[in-house]
Amino acid sequence: MAIKETRWQPDTCGCEIIYSWSTEIPENQRKHDVATVVKRCQAHVSHNDQQVFDTVVDENKRKNIAFEEVKKVLPTITPEFFIYEFDENRVLKIILNGPSLPEKAQIHATLNSKLGAGKTEVK
Repeated sequence: MAIKETRWQPDTCGCEIIYSWSTEIPENQRKHDVATVVKRCQAHVSHNDQQVFDTVVDENKRKNIAFEEVKKVLPTITPEFFIYEFDENRVLKIILNGPSLPEKAQIHATLNSKLGAGKTEVK
């Protein structure tokens, strides 16, 4: 069994993580294991390696799910116009210019349903 390592710099924070995975396992069944955290951003500085990895994966998935949900309401949006940031409490704040208030409310309600209340804000 071949074990590969990937160096990952997520687009949701300044962490840099090396994780390992097996080439023998199909991609849709693959499990990634943290090998080491090379760099911790300020938000994750107090976490151990496993906590950093788990938290960063969760935040990255939340951002990706949010983008896909926004695309359902705003099909023409592209990643460069999907403006987001995580606040100090790691709430994902999404800034959308152009959509109506009802569209923003629809997106926010969907995100609350999918990701949990208080995990995102839509502005």
